[in-house]
Amino acid sequence: MKGNFLLVLKNLILVSILAIILGIVVLFAISFFQVNAVRFSILPIVAFARGWEKLWVWIYLAADAGYLLILGLLFLELSLFLARTIVILSAKALAAVRGTDPERLIKIVKKISLVTPIKKLGVNTPTKSIIAYVAVMLLVLGGGWVAKQILDANESLVYRSIIVKNLESDELVVDVEADIEADETFAIDIAAGVGNVHIYSVSDTTEVTAYFLYDTTTERESLVWSVDADTNVISVRFSETADAYVKYVDPLPGSIELYLPSTLTIGAITVDLAHYGNLTIEYLSFATLVADVAQGTISLSAADRTIGDVLLASRGGVITVKVDACASIQLTLFDHADANLTAGAVTGSLSIVANGEDHEVLVYSSVAAIVSISGSDAQVEVREVYAPDIRIEVVSSRILYVNGDKAYAYGSVTVVQDTSEITLRGVPDDTNG
Repeated sequence: MKGNFLLVLKNLILVSILAIILGIVVLFAISFFQVNAVRFSILPIVAFARGWEKLWVWIYLAADAGYLLILGLLFLELSLFLARTIVILSAKALAAVRGTDPERLIKIVKKISLVTPIKKLGVNTPTKSIIAYVAVMLLVLGGGWVAKQILDANESLVYRSIIVKNLESDELVVDVEADIEADETFAIDIAAGVGNVHIYSVSDTTEVTAYFLYDTTTERESLVWSVDADTNVISVRFSETADAYVKYVDPLPGSIELYLPSTLTIGAITVDLAHYGNLTIEYLSFATLVADVAQGTISLSAADRTIGDVLLASRGGVITVKVDACASIQLTLFDHADANLTAGAVTGSLSIVANGEDHEVLVYSSVAAIVSISGSDAQVEVREVYAPDIRIEVVSSRILYVNGDKAYAYGSVTVVQDTSEITLRGVPDDTNG
């Protein structure tokens, strides 16, 4: 009896541990494939290719999808292995209590595996399994590698659009050591009709380095850039007459990559991408940022950096901001644009205005003097956002407001809504919800 008790206890502990591991594996697999699901959208992309290019683009994308499919099957088999083990251990524990024989059930459970149908195909020994696995991986990865080399060598537009690779590049390098020593403040002014902008801060240099990546001579001829030590302005203009971009059809947009010394003081940054573009700013301290970007993404990340006022407008694109602190932040959304904001400590106001319809607004982990969110036909999620004065005003929207800081001195939380669905989840002593 004592032996049965120990067996049951041991199996229950193992089952609990394996159940936790199984849950983690399933959650990781679901998250991984949600992020990479776009790789299975092969046919819509292949349709943009021409002639022989269609074949190699299809092979390249199919290899990518095939690799993910193999990973998916491995995840599935791992999950089945854990599930089988849980069932077998549970069956043995239950049989020990009841005094029955679990072998019949165990034999049935052991057959629930991806290996079972594979064995029926003749792959029924370890040697054959290894050979089959190597052959499949060579077919998938090898075919993808060959297709990649051919597409790259022939400068395939569809392939380059997938990996975002321009054909040509130019470089501008200006040493600003004297300006750094004099503690001068530089402004950045960038404008384009269609284009991408990347701004980074790098250490161990006194040079401002700019790269212009482009496909056509028209884009290169449109470029006007300078680092003016007299006016302390870094200015870039390119593709200002371009008014549209169709991915996989048009040449890749021109791109500016701007690398700034971490010791260079940056004041105002102004970026205007009128018709299409993407803006990325990382590891940079600045006084103000004013950006207006159409269709593409605005991405601002700045851990452990000093940031002033941030004013971002997106027209049909996505704004993603993750910073530790800033003076104030204002996001304005047009044409179904979305926003994902983690602002940290905001000295002044945090404001989001969603104009038009069909917006997703996510605001996390932010503390500000004032929080204001307004819009219509929007999905609004606010988590761990605190301020003495919070006002959410929406029409025909869905709101989820959650906080959990019991020690926070709550101010007023005002929700003004018209035909909206509101869910408020606060702490027990939060009189506002």
